[in-house]
Amino acid sequence: MPLSPDLEDDIERGVQMIMAEYGVSREDAIKRILRDWLTGGGYIPLDSTED
Repeated sequence: MPLSPDLEDDIERGVQMIMAEYGVSREDAIKRILRDWLTGGGYIPLDSTED
């Protein structure tokens, strides 16, 4: 399922900033944001092998 390009402007800017900072694609940036949010909220366990 493709990611929706219809994000609010401030969210889109945040995604673009992550893309630039980490040199990743849009899809990878959104995956990174989502993983950080899910681990931060305790929804998925922290992976001790990631930096």
